[in-house]
Amino acid sequence: MISPVLEQGKKEVEALFPPGTWYSLFDLTQVIVSKDGSNVTLDAPLHVVNVHLYQNTILPMQQGGMISKDARMTPFSLIVTFPAGASEGEAKGNLFLDDDELPEMKLGNGYSTYIDFHASVKEGNVKVWSQVQEGKFALDKGWVIDTIHVLGLNGSGATATIEVDGTLSNVTIDITEQNYLYGQGDRKNNTVMARMKGLNIPVGKSFSMTWKV
Repeated sequence: MISPVLEQGKKEVEALFPPGTWYSLFDLTQVIVSKDGSNVTLDAPLHVVNVHLYQNTILPMQQGGMISKDARMTPFSLIVTFPAGASEGEAKGNLFLDDDELPEMKLGNGYSTYIDFHASVKEGNVKVWSQVQEGKFALDKGWVIDTIHVLGLNGSGATATIEVDGTLSNVTIDITEQNYLYGQGDRKNNTVMARMKGLNIPVGKSFSMTWKV
């Protein structure tokens, strides 16, 4: 959700947040919890664009570049959003990749790949996985997932071991406590963000990653 400033000279904007949990795209530690739908005043200086992600979402992203060709060769990251502090939750997203020149988005031509991403948390067990169709194109391009951020976890910040496709990984989990910019309801438990960097998971191959918080 984008909350633009529409009046000249304004340095803040009032945005209506529908019920649920919202996370700032450019500061993943910032959380807004709206129980019934809330108007929230956001800082909006010239250098800030207010963009928020809704709960139950998986957003694939790449880094920027001087030209789009450079940006398309950067590693991917995934942002996974659960309802803040929920003991159970699910999230999903998808990604379509092609050579950026075809007139139609379709599979079966050898020049495209489609991925469904899924995530779940239940009783402290977190799982992130993908289901890939026509993966050869993405594998030939060498695209990888380098980083996964998981937001809204209910935890104390304790470290955990990660399994990728059933094998222990040497990648560590960085835990950061999240801050409530605005919140309604019960917030007795800590809400944290987990970040895993250096995964090097091929985009064009289905994977499954699990750990316990």
